[in-house]
Amino acid sequence: MGYKSDNPIPGHPLVFSTKDVLGNEVVFYSQTWHQHILLGDHAVMSPYQSLIEPCIIDPTAIRKSTESALALVFENAVHNLPPEDLLRVIVKYATGTFMTGSSTGFVMTAFPVDSATYPNPKIGPIVYLKPSKTGGR
Repeated sequence: MGYKSDNPIPGHPLVFSTKDVLGNEVVFYSQTWHQHILLGDHAVMSPYQSLIEPCIIDPTAIRKSTESALALVFENAVHNLPPEDLLRVIVKYATGTFMTGSSTGFVMTAFPVDSATYPNPKIGPIVYLKPSKTGGR
C-alpha cells in the first residue's frame, strides 16, 4: 500500500497543527482527511478523527517507514478502535532531522491496524517507545 497523500497542497485548511513527541511541527490538512482517508482506503476512520493528534503527541511507539526515509509511523493503543485497538498515523517530514525535533511534517494517512487485511505492513523497527509508568509504594 503506497502513500497517496504524498503532496498535500499548502494553503488548504488545516485540521490541526501540533508538535510531535520528538518536537517537530506537524500539520494535518483537511484535504488529506477528506480526499485520502475518508474517500480512500480508510473510511472506517470517520468517527475517529479526534484520535489522530493525540497519537502524534503521545504515541505508544514510533516506527521507521519502509516506504520513505523521511516518514515515521506513529502507533497508539486505543481502546475500542476496531479491529485491533491500535491506530497508526504516518507523518512525512521535510528533512531527515526529524529524530532531533528540528523538522516539519504533515500527516499522510491514518488508519486502524487490521492484520487480517494487511498481514505484512510496510513498517520498520521501533525508533521510539513510550516510557513505561512505574508504580511506587
